Amino acid sequence: MSKPPREPVSLDVYLSELSDEEAGEARAAAERMDALERTIDDVRDLEQRYWWLGVVTGLLFVFGAFVTLYPSPFTEWVLGTFGLMGVSAMTAAFGLLVLAYGFIVRRRSAVDTIKQELNKAHFVPRDAYYFPPEGAGETGRVVFFTPRKLKPIIAGPHDNVRPGASWW
Repeated sequence: MSKPPREPVSLDVYLSELSDEEAGEARAAAERMDALERTIDDVRDLEQRYWWLGVVTGLLFVFGAFVTLYPSPFTEWVLGTFGLMGVSAMTAAFGLLVLAYGFIVRRRSAVDTIKQELNKAHFVPRDAYYFPPEGAGETGRVVFFTPRKLKPIIAGPHDNVRPGASWW
């Protein structure tokens, strides 16, 4: 049975356990991750700040879809009150919010990808991950993990079948 991973430690404690060369490279990677983290402060916790907007646009979408798909005297009144453009805007609101969200957080996704690559290169080989501080005055931490041994992938009888009709 494997031993449990260590408790999280500060970056300085982690670096003190490494050789000078490894510590220098890991410190440079951590500083780069810290700088990258500061570039996405404006989109941090975006989901928590604007959850209500998702709920409102989701309800507008459901209401607009209901008016569009289930004609009745009530939906005729709604269509007459808000007009075709108003109902179309209700139906499109949630989709537009999703597009705007994707556009806004694409920078955060790119930064996360770079941080993941730096972690893979400098921390994962030593069974650790570095998490940069979320706030400007805080410190980062190194979290340890126990690597899992994955089962080998066994090829099944249909894994080597060519694409196309299987009876040829």
